[in-house]
Amino acid sequence: WELISTIAEGYRLLRSCACEDALSIFQSLPLSHQNSGWVVCQIARCYFEMNNYGEADVYYSQVRKVEPYRLEGMEYYSTVLWHLRKNVELAALAKELVGIDKTTSEAWVAVGNCFSLQKENDLAIKFFQRAAQVSPWCAYAYTLCGHEYVTKDELEKAAGCYRHAIVLDPRHYNAWFGLGMVYFRQDQWGLSLYHFDKACKINPMSSVLRCQVGKCFRESGQHETALAHCLAAVKLDEQNGRAKFEVAKVLVELERYDEALALLERLRDSTFADAPVYFLLSKIYKHTNKPGEALLNLMTAVDLDTSQIGSTGHMFAMGDESGANMMVAEDSTLFENSESNLDESESDSLCS
Repeated sequence: WELISTIAEGYRLLRSCACEDALSIFQSLPLSHQNSGWVVCQIARCYFEMNNYGEADVYYSQVRKVEPYRLEGMEYYSTVLWHLRKNVELAALAKELVGIDKTTSEAWVAVGNCFSLQKENDLAIKFFQRAAQVSPWCAYAYTLCGHEYVTKDELEKAAGCYRHAIVLDPRHYNAWFGLGMVYFRQDQWGLSLYHFDKACKINPMSSVLRCQVGKCFRESGQHETALAHCLAAVKLDEQNGRAKFEVAKVLVELERYDEALALLERLRDSTFADAPVYFLLSKIYKHTNKPGEALLNLMTAVDLDTSQIGSTGHMFAMGDESGANMMVAEDSTLFENSESNLDESESDSLCS
């Protein structure tokens, strides 16, 4: 009875999005139970919910070895492989799951993720709809379908999918978040914040969700409130470079350039150094009358953006990149010459 109670408590914590606590409980079980397929699958799910896709991959791979015919939970494994951009492994998983049972949502979600990774959005939608057809109660299939519609900029269809997912599972925070993103893209800040707040109440430990709330406040001009939420996001996950970048953007809006510069320079020296970091650095150097440094960072941003073109898909739930090329196009007079006369336009990019 004590063993069952412990496992049940771990599962309750996982469903309550208290993933670190759930992980501690599952990993405290006797090895004979800890290494069972079901428990290993729950451990993998904990890492998945914590956005630690590398560790999730390790444990889901272990599940496949222990119970090669397990279908439960494999839809999340396919999403892990999607995030890790493991094309071959994802295709193999999808083929295996369809071979085991083609009447399950897990199999068709994996196929949909496979096509999504190849940027075949219409085919991905078709297979996510197939997953919902064979398992009408599968909220996750509707949510992924919504993500694909967002990628195609068909926001009304996306909103319909998210609403259906919420009806099926009111605690499915991914759907609340997706619906918030739809309103965010439509500049409806009030509705966006309402849905993000719903998602945060279900999963209060998510740094990504908290950061998105901060971004929404920033877009609506409430910079001090935005800063508080973004700092809270960083506190929840010190490894969340997107949240740190959002903090820097708010600091720039508040004209606290020294603080923003210090933070961005740390990001630049980390693995998070992508195009928007260098672009924002160029804006700070522009405002601090360092046109040479501004030009150098802008050119680096353009070079990086060119090499990063093509990263799309339902990662939009983690943010959306306008890209340095778009920023330069919108800010065509950023430099009247290579040394000075920096333009004052306020180009921006969205990332989390």
